[in-house]
Amino acid sequence: MMKRKYVFPAIIERDKISGKYTVVFPDLPGCAIEGEDFIQAYYWAGPRLGVSFIYDGQRA
Repeated sequence: MMKRKYVFPAIIERDKISGKYTVVFPDLPGCAIEGEDFIQAYYWAGPRLGVSFIYDGQRA
C-alpha cells in the first residue's frame, strides 16, 4: 500500500508588540500554534497539525 503525502502551507508571523510567532495553516480553520520564538513555533507546528487531524476525525 502506498502512503499518501499531504502538503499544507503554513503562514508564520511575528507579533510586533509581544515578539511571539504564530503559525497558521490556512487550509485548516482553527489550526494554529504560537511560540515564544521562531524555532519554538516551527517545532510545535508539526504536532499541532497532527492534533488537528485527530480532532477532525480524519486520517492521513
